[in-house]
Amino acid sequence: MGKKINLDKMSRNTQLVGYIRNEIIEKLQLNIINKEIIIYPGAIKHIRERHPYTYKKYFHKLVEIIQKPDYIGIAHNDYYRLEFIKNYGDNILVALKMEGNSIVFISSMYIITENAIKKRIMAGKLYPISLGSISDTGKKQYKNIKKYR
Repeated sequence: MGKKINLDKMSRNTQLVGYIRNEIIEKLQLNIINKEIIIYPGAIKHIRERHPYTYKKYFHKLVEIIQKPDYIGIAHNDYYRLEFIKNYGDNILVALKMEGNSIVFISSMYIITENAIKKRIMAGKLYPISLGSISDTGKKQYKNIKKYR
């Protein structure tokens, strides 16, 4: 298992949140060269200001949602926008964007209804996924991983 990732809510720096696991890459047929997922300070500010309940109650779960989502999907048939969802009583959606095939970053985090999840599954845009407990850090396939601290 890789090194534990700790997010600093007050950081003014870009931070590493986790890695896109191989199972997710295969399931969504992603074409990426860098498996790192980062968050910019502006995204933390966005979540805090636009989704204050989610921020207060679930932001500390962000790394866990990235490591072991319950659902994964492509947003709006746009292969540059991904969705990871985890249920904690509330369904928490983490929205990710890809810049080309090299940068994956978190753009938002908010609560999504059970009905919205069902509609996305029926439309073939969202898939339930069960990932093993071993964390995939991507170090076997990807060298020169940058540290965002």
